[in-house]
Amino acid sequence: MIRRLGWTLYVGREIRSLARERADYRLGFDGERFVGEELSRLIAFGYEIYHDVPFDGFNIDHVLVEPSGVYASETKTHCKPIDERAGKEFRV
Repeated sequence: MIRRLGWTLYVGREIRSLARERADYRLGFDGERFVGEELSRLIAFGYEIYHDVPFDGFNIDHVLVEPSGVYASETKTHCKPIDERAGKEFRV
């Protein structure tokens, strides 16, 4: 009985950890997609835009090319906590 309880707690902790990791990856993906969609508006002004440009061991999220130069953009997405005392939820 105790062995089952230990196993259940272990598996539960692993599932929770994987769910949190999945949520973090999803948040990062959504953030990169949002930034990419907004940057795509610059195509009308003559920019060339490349997304997820691979290099050895890393990638650049967005590369913008225009006559005045080449620009790289790295996207980071973070959750803001809900302020439970004030009942305030942060939004963009």
